[in-house]
Amino acid sequence: FVISADLVNISTHPTGSLNELKCQFISEEFIGSVVTLLTESEHGSEFKIQKQQREISELDIQPGSTLYINWDLAHAHLLPSIT
Repeated sequence: FVISADLVNISTHPTGSLNELKCQFISEEFIGSVVTLLTESEHGSEFKIQKQQREISELDIQPGSTLYINWDLAHAHLLPSIT
């Protein structure tokens, strides 16, 4: 599946969302006021998340920090399998 990087929600604490994933914060890249966060789930899936810098400055995260990510199910798209 695929989801737009700007539609992923992040938290430093579990939210109880049905599709929540526990991830490790790997790195960040700044492009103007937008920050792209690279995270990795416990199962090895990588997620890129884009947020405004002001949104994540309140989270006080460092590489190695645990993040909990989720998204609105309507925003995810299932990709067709390649045969």
